[in-house]
Order: sequence, then structure tokens, then C-alpha cells
Amino acid sequence: MSDLFGAPSGIIAAQEQDRAQTLAGIGAVKSLGEIAMQPVEMQYKSALSRLHVAEASQKEAAAAAQQQMLQLQADWSQSEAAARDKIIQGAAAQGRDATIADLRGGSAQAALAPQSQSDSLRRFVAYAEQRGMPPLALAAIHKEIADISEKEAIGAFRSAQAVEIQSKQMREQAKQVGGMAQAAASDPATYRAMMMDPQARKVLPPQLTGNYATDLPVLRYIAQASEDANTQQDNARADAEAKSKAARRGAGMAQAGATVALTKVKLETAQEVLANLKKYGGPTAEATLDAKRTTSEARRGAIDAREAKAFPPMLLDPKAVVVGHSYTAPNGQRYTVVGRDAAGKPLLQPLATARASALKAAAASANAAVEPETADETGD
Repeated sequence: MSDLFGAPSGIIAAQEQDRAQTLAGIGAVKSLGEIAMQPVEMQYKSALSRLHVAEASQKEAAAAAQQQMLQLQADWSQSEAAARDKIIQGAAAQGRDATIADLRGGSAQAALAPQSQSDSLRRFVAYAEQRGMPPLALAAIHKEIADISEKEAIGAFRSAQAVEIQSKQMREQAKQVGGMAQAAASDPATYRAMMMDPQARKVLPPQLTGNYATDLPVLRYIAQASEDANTQQDNARADAEAKSKAARRGAGMAQAGATVALTKVKLETAQEVLANLKKYGGPTAEATLDAKRTTSEARRGAIDAREAKAFPPMLLDPKAVVVGHSYTAPNGQRYTVVGRDAAGKPLLQPLATARASALKAAAASANAAVEPETADETGD
């Protein structure tokens, strides 16, 4: 009986031994896996540490950039105040008080008097760029300048429209009054007839006496004043239109400037990413090659933006083009407006190929952020 009961016991013992060996094998595999994972975990912890260091460095850089911007703004304010004091002292040395006219010319910093709400921002950007402020720090200011200029251009256009409507109404009124006054002054019979006409009496001044000899000088003055009023309205309309055109040009230049600033930021960012990938991933890594192509595209975009600012598309309205400015025709040819003909049509002079190439090179190299593309960074 013991042998009979011993067989199941042996089977159970063998199964327990197999289970123990299986568990030991699983433990060994687990240990080997944990050992194999140690380099990966070390790399992960190292990468996490570098990420934290990078985030801390980024925050420190942002704080330092903000502090630099605040210091730069303070320096610029002092520079502006010093320029104004210099103008005031110069006028006092001449025995007079300085005025707004003094601020707009002949000073160390010309045109300090605000003609646009964005003028002070433009002067600060120029001041900051001269002192090496990075484009990324100035991109938001460029955008604000563009927004302000756009709103001012819209306001100037609305104002010109209002002046046009008002001018048209006043011209019609002056034409009616002046025409009747001139007709009444032509001879006594016409004068008496118009004085008896109720409709004409509503238009003519009520101060007329009814005596032709007495009223003749007044009627002639009214007729002449009507012609002068028309001339004044023409001048006012032309002035409003000129201001509207100038505002639109300023808005276009501001928008182009904001685009240039944005492309400079994209280029600097792409160059920074490329430099890091070269350093940590090697110059032949796929990510590095992609970054090279991105950098090349960003560089071309920066050059195109500067050229678009220097040579904007030709304007559809011939009256809006500016003599001395250069434009790009639909076929890509660039022209300089050298004057106007008798009919007011712009006279265009094509830019010579050599001259255009020189201007293109100048536009490309005008900013230090737009660097010449090297063979090492093509990667295309």
C-alpha cells in the first residue's frame, strides 16, 4: 500500500521541483531584463536631468532677457530726455524757447515729435537693435508697430472719405450760392428778378438791401468767396488724401518690418536647433539633416522677407506710387519710379541686373541674423 501511495507523492514532488525551476528561470530572466534596462534607465534619468537643466536655463535666460529689456528701456528714456534737453538748451542759447518744430528737425535724434503713435516704438526698436538686442525680444514690438500703423491707416482712410463727402457738399453749396450771386451782379434787371424770386432769396444772403448799386460789391464778394471756398476744399481733400496714402505706406512698411522680424526669429531658432543636433546627435544624423534643410528654408524666407520690404509689389493705384521708391512688377522685374509725366502717370525705370543684384545682396546682408549659407548647412 505504501508503494501505491508513494507514486502520487513522487509525482507531486516532481511537479513542485519543475515549478520551482520555472520560477527560478523567470526570476533569472527578470533579473537579466532589469540589468539590461539599467543603461536605458540611466539614459532616461540623464535626459530628464538635462531637461530640467534646460528648463531652468530657459527660465533664467527669460528673466535675464526681461531684465535686459527693462534696463534698455531705462537707458533709452534717458537718451530721449537728454536729446530733448539738448534741443531746449540750444534754443535757449539763441535767446528763444524750443518748440515742436525744433523737435522735428536738426537735432541729434530727428523727428522726436510724435507724428504717429508708433513713432516712439520705432525709435526704441532702432535703439535696441543698435545695442544688439536679439530679434526674438523685439518681435512683439514689431507686431505692435504693425497693428498701430494698420489702425492709423484705416483711420486716415475714413477721415479722407469724410473730407471727400463734406467737400462735395460744400462745393455744391458754394457753386449754387456763387452762381446766383454772380448772376445777380450781372445787371440790375437780373438782380431785381432774383430778388423777387422766393427760391433765389432763400439762397442769397438775407442782408441784401434791394438796391443794386449798394449790393453789387457784396454780390461780387460772394461770387469770389465761393470760388475761393472751392479751392480750399480742393486743398483740404488733397491734404487728407496725402495723409491717407502716407498712413497706408507706413502700415505696409510696418507689416513688412514685422514679417522681417518674424523670419529672423525663425532663422535664429532653426540655427540654434541645428547647432544642438550637431553637438549631441552628430552631423550625419537624420534629425540633423532635417534641421539643415529647415535652416536653409528659414534663411531663404528671411532673405525673401527683406526683399519684399525693399521691393514691394507694384501698386494698382498709379496715384499711390512714390517717386524714388522701387517696386516689383508681376513679371518679377523691378522698377524705380523716377517721376511723373504730364498726365500724372508714373515714369518707371527698370533696375539694371547688376544694380538689382547689388540691392538684393544688400537686402540679404543688411541684418546679421541672415548669414550666408554654407556648404555644411545645405543638406538638401
